Amino acid sequence: MVQRQVQLVGALFSAIFLFSLIIQVESERILVLALMTVKSHRLTYEPLLEALAVRGHEVTLVSPIPSTNSFINVREIVTSSRRAKTEQSIPNVFNLKEAGSEYRPEDTLWQYGERCFESLNSPQLGELRKESFHLIMVPALFNECGLAYAHGFRTSTILISVAHLPDFLGFFLGNPLALSFVPVPLLPYGQSMTFLERLHNSIYSSYLHLFYTQAWVPFVERNYRQKLNDSTIPSIPELIRNVSLILVNTHFSLTPAQPYLPNIIEVGGMHCRPAKALPSVRMTFENFLFSI
Repeated sequence: MVQRQVQLVGALFSAIFLFSLIIQVESERILVLALMTVKSHRLTYEPLLEALAVRGHEVTLVSPIPSTNSFINVREIVTSSRRAKTEQSIPNVFNLKEAGSEYRPEDTLWQYGERCFESLNSPQLGELRKESFHLIMVPALFNECGLAYAHGFRTSTILISVAHLPDFLGFFLGNPLALSFVPVPLLPYGQSMTFLERLHNSIYSSYLHLFYTQAWVPFVERNYRQKLNDSTIPSIPELIRNVSLILVNTHFSLTPAQPYLPNIIEVGGMHCRPAKALPSVRMTFENFLFSI
C-alpha cells in the first residue's frame, strides 16, 4: 500500500514537471537578428519563423526590410528605411555575365558591413537590451555584427545559412570543407574533380579564408566594438564557435554530399509551402506574350 502511494506521488510530481516544461517551451521568446538581409535571403527562413509563432512562441524579427506578410506572435522591428540602398548594393549577376565579368563577393562585402553597422545605431536595438530572450537566431552571411549584439544577451544562438555552409564558417565550427571532393560553392565543379580542379579548389578556398580572417574579421570587430561601445566583445571566431546550432539551406539530394557535425543540420526545402491550384483562366496568346 505504501509503495503504491509512493508511486502515485512520484507520478504526480513527474506530471507536474512535464506540464511545467510544456508551459515553458510553448512560451519561449525568440529574437531574430537579420541586420543585413535581402528579400531572397529572408524567404528561406520566414516559414520557420511563421511555424514557431503558430506553435505559441513569441518571435521578434529585427530587419531593415519590412515583411509583406503579418503573422500572429511575430513582432517586427524595422531598423531603417534603407531597403532600396540595401538591394542596390547587390550587383546584378546577369548584367555581369553579359559584360563577361565574374561576381566577386569580396568586392561588395564592405557595403554589406556598413548596412549591418547602421542597424546597430538604431534606437530600437537599444530598447531591446531591456528585454530577455530564450533563443537568438542570426542569418549567417554578413551578419557578424548581429552575433556581436546577440552576445550581450548571454543565451543560445542559432545561425541560419541561406545557401551552402561557407568554408570559413565551417572551419571555425570544426567542420571545414572536404576539399578533395566538395567544391567551393562559387566554383563550377562537381564532386568528381580532376587534379587541377582540386588544386584550384584548395587554392581558392585558402584565398577566401585568408581574405575573411585577415581583412573582413578585423574590419567588423573594430566597428561593432565601436558601435556597441564595448571592447570586451569576443572575436568573430570565438562568437562563431559559441553557436549552438547552424541550419544550412542545402540537401544532399540536390547539392554535393559532405560530412557534417551533429550541430549542422541541412534544411533544404524548408522555404517550400504547400502547392496551390492553378487559376482556371483561359490563357490567350496575347496574355501569354505579356506574361513572359
